[in-house]
Amino acid sequence: MDSFQLTSPESSVEIASEVIQRIRESLAETRDKGVSGAVGFDELRDATDVIAQLDDLAEEYGCLVTGPYDSEETNGGGYYLFERQDAPNVVDGCWLTKPEPESAGDTLGYLGLA
Repeated sequence: MDSFQLTSPESSVEIASEVIQRIRESLAETRDKGVSGAVGFDELRDATDVIAQLDDLAEEYGCLVTGPYDSEETNGGGYYLFERQDAPNVVDGCWLTKPEPESAGDTLGYLGLA
């Protein structure tokens, strides 16, 4: 039986170190100030496994990576966003709009949890 390889035979290309420094600065600001950070496709250039690399960096700062998002020529045609993991509407890396309780009875189940 012939064996096969599950991973690409191409070597992995890391994100450039100067870009990693800018990403770290953006993640630190996202963590400390709650603002959304971003990195554009133009900065990531030929890097492979971008999502995995960004996820690892974001995790160090308590952040999540969302995207990719499309844009015109800004940021090289697209970008990834950084958001805090503990932001009020982030669930599994996706922003959701939380519904408001319809009545006071909807929140009674939480009284014993505080």
